[in-house]
Amino acid sequence: MWKEQSILVDGYQRYAICSSYQIPYRVVELPFGDRQEVKAWIIANQLSKRNLTPEAVSYLRGTWYELNKHSHGGARFSSAHFEHLKTSEELAKRFKTSSATIRRDAQFASGVDAIAQAAGDSARTAILTRSKKVSKKEVISLAHTAKRNPQAVRDFFRSDQGQQNSSPSYFKPALHTRLKSGCLVEVSAPGDDKINGRPGRVHKVGEKTAEVWLRDISTMTMQLHTFKHSSLISIPTDERPELLEITARIHRLYDLAELDPFEREILNLLQRQVSYTPTELEYLKLIEQKYSDSCPERHNLITD
Repeated sequence: MWKEQSILVDGYQRYAICSSYQIPYRVVELPFGDRQEVKAWIIANQLSKRNLTPEAVSYLRGTWYELNKHSHGGARFSSAHFEHLKTSEELAKRFKTSSATIRRDAQFASGVDAIAQAAGDSARTAILTRSKKVSKKEVISLAHTAKRNPQAVRDFFRSDQGQQNSSPSYFKPALHTRLKSGCLVEVSAPGDDKINGRPGRVHKVGEKTAEVWLRDISTMTMQLHTFKHSSLISIPTDERPELLEITARIHRLYDLAELDPFEREILNLLQRQVSYTPTELEYLKLIEQKYSDSCPERHNLITD
């Protein structure tokens, strides 16, 4: 029991049984500074049990990592990244594994929680107890599916193993999608908090990797990153109507033979982005205005 708050933190079933059958029991009071400490103690207590599946162990370690990582809130990017690495290294020593494994555990735990949010706590139990056979990679794929089609995830966990579409491979297109130059993607890079979960624009696609444009937040410049295909999740363009509108405006300008090299370079830069600053939009508008004024009947470029 949490001594300062008189809140039971473990032994709910034993408490219920003892209360129902009037069996004597002893309460152990433990001091905790806050809820974060309580959660850490609960996780450590659960990890001490021997009947956990590997999935449950991974989930608990990943949850512990996220719990400690968020305790460093408010730090700048560089210091926050250092603290996250420090946290993973500390947990890696505790559990005699690698820091990379701890960060992968965190990605798995976040995926399980996203699935549970869409399909209920029973889905989390099904994954961690192996009553529903889903690999860790498939959990990540299902988690991304849950963002855009939660009903499909709910149906998956309600289905019998033999039913059509009950295999996790049904959801693989959510993670392993056909990539092409210019398409939008979400980056999955749990080891790098600067880019994990960020949207980007594909520059070039190779056999196993793809180059993606991402904006560096500290400098606001566009930088190329290389990722494996499995680390990229396609973002349907119809989810970003404002981006479609800007892309259409850029393409209309590209068709103009009168564009000078500087103007084309500006358009090249704008095509790499997923979001735009007011200054960037102003450059686009100025180019449109220049050619709209000169040839209004041919180039109806200015949008309301």
